[in-house]
Amino acid sequence: MWHEVRDPVHNFILFDDFEKRLIDSEPVQRLKHVKQLGLTCEVYPGATHSRFEHSLGTMELATQAFDTIVRKNPDALKKLGWSGPDESVSRQVLRIGALLHDIGHAPFSHAPEQLLPPGYKSHESFSEAFIRSNCVMPLLQRRTFTFVPDQVVAIALGPERKPQEDASLQLL
Repeated sequence: MWHEVRDPVHNFILFDDFEKRLIDSEPVQRLKHVKQLGLTCEVYPGATHSRFEHSLGTMELATQAFDTIVRKNPDALKKLGWSGPDESVSRQVLRIGALLHDIGHAPFSHAPEQLLPPGYKSHESFSEAFIRSNCVMPLLQRRTFTFVPDQVVAIALGPERKPQEDASLQLL
């Protein structure tokens, strides 16, 4: 079943039941309370969008880019080294990585990164821990194919990310 959310920039963003479970999860929903531009809204009252809205938009734009590239060059995925069992699997991994790319942001965007828990140097390391955590991984495993955490992390944060030494994240 398909779901949609109205977006002022992208019109309607469509997502399936699997993606809806991720979007409805606590780690993604908390992004509704994280401002994309920190305290900029105090100077520009219209700058009020959240990391949640940004993450949905990122998922939509990544999907549009993927679909355009594949439509114009069907062999593009092989050239990029994305050899998966199915084009739809690569597309889904891209969508999930795009959706989760900012999942580790603290309130007020980048300003309080030095206040992250010990061992986390940036929101990217916190995002990686969230993706690999007991909050998100069980949701990723509810699919007909298994998501490999390294694939999602590589899309969300860049292919140079090394597997995390201590992938456990205790959420309060």
